[in-house]
Amino acid sequence: LMGSDDLIYNKAAYNLTAGEDFALGNPGQNRLGLIFPLAAMFKLGRVNEVSSSLVVLIPSALLILLMFYAGRHFFGREVGYVAALLQAIYPMDVLFATLLYPDLPAALFIGLAVYLFHRGCNDKGDLHLFASGLSVGLAYSVKETGAFAAPFLMGYALYNIRKKGFKWAYVWTLVGFMAVFI
Repeated sequence: LMGSDDLIYNKAAYNLTAGEDFALGNPGQNRLGLIFPLAAMFKLGRVNEVSSSLVVLIPSALLILLMFYAGRHFFGREVGYVAALLQAIYPMDVLFATLLYPDLPAALFIGLAVYLFHRGCNDKGDLHLFASGLSVGLAYSVKETGAFAAPFLMGYALYNIRKKGFKWAYVWTLVGFMAVFI
């Protein structure tokens, strides 16, 4: 543990597993998308640094996989491999891959939201649009800046509406976002 935000998240998750109040008077207590999975890891295993690290290490590994699929989807297989390699060796992500900060899980959910929204708009449909909204909601629950993906998605939706006409399926994105908070 580094002795900063990660201590707050660990203490909040520990209090949650112990049935105590996890509101610690810190903005970090609102990052439920980080605290709930951490508490689940504490329940499944022991309360230790490995459990804390896995909450960030797993999204870090999934982000590498997402970069491959997004690169392949947008530009072809070779670009997918390069994107995955670049994500795997990106110094900031390598450095933070085992430190309990919300940035990597938020990046995973934001990237997933953009990828799924593009797929939903162009070839897959309602389920992908719903999952895209769900991803934005999860990104927001991990770190408040995750909501910044929403204006991008709205802009892309407006572009598609102008190009192809309105589709009611876009509403599924909003439903997915709101589902996180129900």
